[in-house]
Amino acid sequence: ADGSESEMCGNAARCVGKYVYDTFGHDKLIIIGYDPRRMAPEYAQLCAEELAQKGFNVKLASRVLPTPVLAYNAKLLNASAIMFTASHNPPEYLGMKYIPDYAGPATSEITDKIVANIDLDYEIKHSSDAFISILFTGFYNTHGAAHPNNISFTINFDLNHIYFHTHLLQ
Repeated sequence: ADGSESEMCGNAARCVGKYVYDTFGHDKLIIIGYDPRRMAPEYAQLCAEELAQKGFNVKLASRVLPTPVLAYNAKLLNASAIMFTASHNPPEYLGMKYIPDYAGPATSEITDKIVANIDLDYEIKHSSDAFISILFTGFYNTHGAAHPNNISFTINFDLNHIYFHTHLLQ
């Protein structure tokens, strides 16, 4: 990703983060997925890092997944979700889609609030509990069953240390 595209992705992540923070507080889980388009995994990682730096707990998919699977998990986990996709547009496009915890499309009221955050920044008290959890085998399937090998690799961020550990997802 070039500098200007990375900066735009970071700005968009902060806009969504401010909306989530203003609406739910920093304890709301944010899950992030991506499709196979150019640079989608890199932008998803950048978005996850940006939100984790703001103090959110973030789950990042380790592989491509369909938007409906991410939306299902938003509802299942009572999480906000961000999907890097361009939906029905040509493959050279990539966008960022916010999926609310009810798993449906974001209303215009929600998207208006997100867009209104474009020039605003915010501070969240950093917590040693904030982390990015990278799911090696993906999220729950659409039948609600977890893959038996759903292991997450967790990076816990605090101001002085980064801790790595693995655990079985529940």
